[in-house]
Amino acid sequence: MSQAITVRPEGHYWVRFGTSPLWDVMYWRDGYFWDTADGGYKADNFEVGPQVFPPGGLRAIPGAEAHPLARFGSPAAVDPGLYRVHWKSGGTSLAAIGMMSDGNRWIAPTNWLRPCEMPSAGEWAEIDRIEKIEAEQEPVAWQRKHPRQGWQFVDAQDIEHYRAHGQEIRPLYLSPSVCEGKVTEEATMDTAPLDRDILVWWPIVAIDEETGDLTDTEVGGRWLVTEWNGGCWLEPDVLNALNSNYFDDDCEYARAPKFWRELPAAFSQEGV
Repeated sequence: MSQAITVRPEGHYWVRFGTSPLWDVMYWRDGYFWDTADGGYKADNFEVGPQVFPPGGLRAIPGAEAHPLARFGSPAAVDPGLYRVHWKSGGTSLAAIGMMSDGNRWIAPTNWLRPCEMPSAGEWAEIDRIEKIEAEQEPVAWQRKHPRQGWQFVDAQDIEHYRAHGQEIRPLYLSPSVCEGKVTEEATMDTAPLDRDILVWWPIVAIDEETGDLTDTEVGGRWLVTEWNGGCWLEPDVLNALNSNYFDDDCEYARAPKFWRELPAAFSQEGV
């Protein structure tokens, strides 16, 4: 386990809390781990895995000066939105470019990650060029204005939740082709591979005000890394640890994950 006095480079790391089997991404700065909420957490209760994004965002990646994103004037000046990435090895993929908590831009492949849930350095050196996909028809993505972290992507089902908390919401008019990367019924947990690490979408659900029980109303969620064994095995103390890191008292993590995806390349078993 990491100690509170540990000195490590600033940036995003894979971490897991206490006895939790789940790996999540948090930002290390000034002796604390920071999540997408408002709080900072000491490192003594976290097991720390590999770093997944260097400090300074794109500017800290070797060769960033020649990166195609620099054609926009600065890697940090790229407008959030949907882009088509053309790879040097051939082929294309969709990617949503958003904003990290430290103000730097990041790129998230839409086929395994809901935008804004975690950063990904990606294989920047392998990108030949990117092109922004213009708006078509109805919006399929939305953004909220976080009090301190700027504009972030949100799912449509979360809109009313954030509005109820007084946060500004705006539609992002993306091409319907972003739907190519949405989670489908084929990715439900009954199709998940067993006994190896995968990404699981863990819903955050509302709590019934009268009974205090969890409801089926989803207000958000996060992608977490876990070794799936085919059932819901999270003990109450693990769920309590997860919920203690969430910023809203009227919501909790559901008792079981809902969808799964293969691990992104950014996650490495080395050092874990």
